[in-house]
Amino acid sequence: MRQDLIISGQTIRPGTNLVIDLPLPPLYTHTPMTMPVHIIHGRKPGARLFISAAIHGDELNGVETFAVY
Repeated sequence: MRQDLIISGQTIRPGTNLVIDLPLPPLYTHTPMTMPVHIIHGRKPGARLFISAAIHGDELNGVETFAVY
C-alpha cells in the first residue's frame, strides 16, 4: 500500500485527487497569493509526472522548477 502524501499541511491518501492552494510569498503591495496545485495520487506504484506552465511576457528571469522523485 502506498503512503499518504502531505503537501502544505494537506494529507492526500492513495487513490484520491485533491486541489490545494499552495501559499506563495506576498506581492510587493502585501497582497497574499496562492497557487492552485492539482494532485492525483495513484493507488499503485509507478511512474510520476510533474507539469508546470507559466506565461512571463516581460520578465527578465525564466521560470525555475524542480521535481523530487
